[in-house]
Amino acid sequence: MRVTHVTWLMSHRGGGIPPVVRAFVREQRQTGVHALVVSARDPTVNSSGATGSASIELPAYGPLAFGFAPGVIAKLKDADLVHLHGLFTWPSFAVDAALRRGEARFLISPHGMLEPWALARSQWKKALFRGLVENRNLRRADVVHALCEAEARNIRRLGLARSVAVIPNGVDVPAVADESARAGSRRALEIDGRVLLFLGRIHPKKGLIPLIRAWSKVAPRRRDWTLVVAGPDQLGHRAEVEALAFSLGVANRVRFPGPLYGEAKQAALNAAEAFILPSFSEGFSMAVLEAMAARLPVVLTPECNFNVEAFGAGWVTTPEPDSLASTLDAMMGASAYELQTIGERGRREVVANYSWAHVSAKMVELYRWIAGGGTPPDSILFRAGV
Repeated sequence: MRVTHVTWLMSHRGGGIPPVVRAFVREQRQTGVHALVVSARDPTVNSSGATGSASIELPAYGPLAFGFAPGVIAKLKDADLVHLHGLFTWPSFAVDAALRRGEARFLISPHGMLEPWALARSQWKKALFRGLVENRNLRRADVVHALCEAEARNIRRLGLARSVAVIPNGVDVPAVADESARAGSRRALEIDGRVLLFLGRIHPKKGLIPLIRAWSKVAPRRRDWTLVVAGPDQLGHRAEVEALAFSLGVANRVRFPGPLYGEAKQAALNAAEAFILPSFSEGFSMAVLEAMAARLPVVLTPECNFNVEAFGAGWVTTPEPDSLASTLDAMMGASAYELQTIGERGRREVVANYSWAHVSAKMVELYRWIAGGGTPPDSILFRAGV
């Protein structure tokens, strides 16, 4: 089977989608699927580190935010199945044009871009895209892929009668760092004490404003903890978050190391004692899985769509300052042994159900059903027309 993954960019500027696509291509090629990824080339980086010969990055013209790369269309003509990742950029138009000419099967992964909170942002742009191309693609798709049941139900509420499958993101599970490595990672961050880590885009949807307000209530009582906010700035939001921390008197208790990738990101996870993601909207966060794989207890919001309380791996609370503060107090009041036990439960859950080999096998099973029919796989939550 020839599967062509299509997305906007495969560089870090593509957000959380590139690592997902990269992992799918890697795992699928290891199991005999002829998988490759086609995207626009990011001219601001020398190399995306995508997937070697399995990656085709094509020149883009005009604003990079649109990603107009006309060469993408021709690269889709030999695919048995086209898998589109993300919406509201040029690849949606490229897929639309290519599928009009061919007979490839078609799968869309919105990656949370059809969530109510996401659709409410830049409404005019997204309404225009939906009218021009996205609604047609969504009606044409053999399956729309959601990352969790909540996302699947929100997709159905948009009136889409296509089949919807639920397959989560996966993660590469690292070895557990020993205390010596953890101490070294804390020294690298120039922190002497315990670390609460946020890892992700510094974007309004991530809930950093209520987190800083909550932190101003908790920090005076928890002087051995430092909040580390690691990630790339988007929409100039970092300045807003830093200004709030300064105005509330906790700027010296919050660190902003910038975007972290590869070994630097793993070092931050090793340095941390707990992880927080207070988002207003998520599909299914890779950062949460990475934190759990690193044996960290996690504090999430319901909008993260991951009920870690069900298997004792952390806390779920609303993205409001008082709720966050109360939950952080409870977490920080736990003993080191209790936090380690909670973190170990999360790691076991990730190893059992969220390794990339496990998740990719479910996706390949879905591809084969799309191509050949038969009994629907367990990942299908809604059937077309039902």
